[in-house]
Order: sequence, then structure tokens, then C-alpha cells
Amino acid sequence: PYRCAVTRFSRDQLIDASWGAMASVPNCEGCPADKTLIYDKCKNKPWAVDVGQLPDYPRRACGADGRANCLDSVDNLRKKHQKVYLQRGRRDKCYLEGSVSNTAALYAQLLDDPDRQIVFNNTLDLPHTIPKYGNPAAPEYDGPQECLKHTLFDGGNQPLKVPPKHQPSHLGSIYKFDQTIYEGYDPKVGVNDFGWVYAPKSCQRNPNPNPNKPQSNPSPSPNLTLTPRL
Repeated sequence: PYRCAVTRFSRDQLIDASWGAMASVPNCEGCPADKTLIYDKCKNKPWAVDVGQLPDYPRRACGADGRANCLDSVDNLRKKHQKVYLQRGRRDKCYLEGSVSNTAALYAQLLDDPDRQIVFNNTLDLPHTIPKYGNPAAPEYDGPQECLKHTLFDGGNQPLKVPPKHQPSHLGSIYKFDQTIYEGYDPKVGVNDFGWVYAPKSCQRNPNPNPNKPQSNPSPSPNLTLTPRL
């Protein structure tokens, strides 16, 4: 959950601040000067997290209405169209049991109707992965589609068609690009070989003259930099 990693809870284990960045967090809210917290404690020790301490931080740090260069108002989450989709496979050894449940519990405190607005799938026999259609553990389950169905299409089994108000006015601004050259590409966790990106005209060097045919490998935007793997 947001702010969990640097927040000290009553059941947290404290370690010497001199342990180094790989074993600890550099900033700890509520720790003695010479102590800090274990790195990744929220996913490895979820039982120690007191989720009730977390919702108040955005308001304390950024004001009730949020402010520039800080955080938006968390009251934006109270709008009825806001949705949350979460997933954890039962064989996930990276995020231990209870860690994603804590995230669901945080959102439940910020939404007006969490039973309707939150979908948390934690029943499938999946490892730490994004389960696209055809995955070995649950081949009929398409995680990204289920996420979009809940967050954008109010659930159900209707075809995923983007509502007109959300469609780009110029389809030539949608580009297909090669994802294999970038840091973080890993087909084992469900990352596709290619992706799609929407680029406003103001960010394009060579706008697509054909609005019905997305371009492949467009000239990179001068305002957007992606880092290839080394």
C-alpha cells in the first residue's frame, strides 16, 4: 500500500540505519535517528502492517484538497466511476499472502462503495505473473482483460469497445512499438513483444498521415525518452 514501506508500525522490526540501501529503507517515518526499516517489508511481512495508519498521510502531507507538486486529493477516489482491480496468485512467492489484501484494505477506506468498486482476484493457482489468455496455470483467464472490464466497462461479458468519449480524435496518433529492447521486458511475466502508445500531435515529429493505419516504430518523440536495456 502507498507509504507503507517508509511507515513504522508497532510490530515492525527495526534495524541499524548503517545496514545499507540493499537491506533497509533510507527514510523511516517514526524511527529513532539511528534505526530504520527492512527493505520490502510490506510484501514480505504483511502481518505487521497496520493499514489504518495509512489513509491520513496524503491529507497531512498535501492538504485536504491536494496541491501542485505533491498529491492530488484522495477525495477523487470517492467519485462513483472510480474502480480498483487487484490480483495475487496463490503461488506468488514474491508478494506473500496478505500483502495485496492490505492494498485492498487501504482502497476500501478511501472509496465510498468498496464492495462494488474493488475487484480482488486471489483465488487462482498463479505465480507472480500477469496472467494473459493462454497462460499455463489458468489458460482461460485473461488478467489484463478482466482488469479493463472492471475499471472501464463495468464488468460483464460485453466486447471491449472503447466508448466514443475516450477514443483519440486522431487514430493516427496510436503507434505500435517493439517492447523487447527496453528495460523490464520479460515474457515470463506476461509482457508482450509489442505495445501501443498514444502520442498527441504536439509530441510527434512525423504525424501519421493515415488516420486508419497505426504506424509501426514511429520516430521517437523529443519529449519522451525510453531507456533500452544494456
